[in-house]
Amino acid sequence: MHNYLKCLLNSNHFLNKINELSIVGSAQKSIHERDLLQLEVDIPLIDIQKEIAKKIISKKKSLSFLKTEIQS
Repeated sequence: MHNYLKCLLNSNHFLNKINELSIVGSAQKSIHERDLLQLEVDIPLIDIQKEIAKKIISKKKSLSFLKTEIQS
């Protein structure tokens, strides 16, 4: 679940949900705990989590390799 959770928390989908919350403060932005606790997150079965995380990590590695190739 660790890899899946890491991928989920870094996903655009999750970050968009965070941005939709009411963020308060001008100098130091914060989110109220009660708002964060209202977020609903789909947690698939562990086998599916592993497969999703494996695919995402593989795609990120490929992307990183391609970026390196482009810069060379």
